[in-house]
Amino acid sequence: MELLELVRDGAPGWSGMGHRAGPGWGTRPTRSWWYPSAAVGGYTGPTGLWTAYPGGNYTPSIISTYNLTKSSGTPPPNMVSDTLGYLEPVFPGVTAAYNGLAWYDFGLLDPYLQGAYSYWRVGQYTGFSGYEGAQEGHVHFAGEHTTQDFQGYMEGATLSGERCAKEIGTGGG
Repeated sequence: MELLELVRDGAPGWSGMGHRAGPGWGTRPTRSWWYPSAAVGGYTGPTGLWTAYPGGNYTPSIISTYNLTKSSGTPPPNMVSDTLGYLEPVFPGVTAAYNGLAWYDFGLLDPYLQGAYSYWRVGQYTGFSGYEGAQEGHVHFAGEHTTQDFQGYMEGATLSGERCAKEIGTGGG
């Protein structure tokens, strides 16, 4: 994942440029992105964060292409310019909005994460999402992967732990 800070003419980052806030997907190395600063209700600051997720098989090649050896840090300049180059055709003006601040974080290089991240493939959300946390007799399933709304996030792990505690506390096993 790579974070870029954006600013444009004193407007609140990307949303001030008239572009929709929230998630997006593409087919280039920056496979998906999120502009969380604009998604937070009432945010009026002069800058915002843009989060780019390379995902899939791109991550190892990005790590080797840019000779990344730490799980997080300030990205090399060519990594930032390449990321902006992938985004510019989709979101014209993103390069001009970039203020020079960036950070990267790759779980694949983190000895505690080792690249782990859960997600649903196409069709799985409508096929069986939400069932992963279903109690089976006296067995309870917890973890971020068992929540529909917060899969892949600490919030999901916490909520699923609370759910299991309630199941057990109400005599459910």
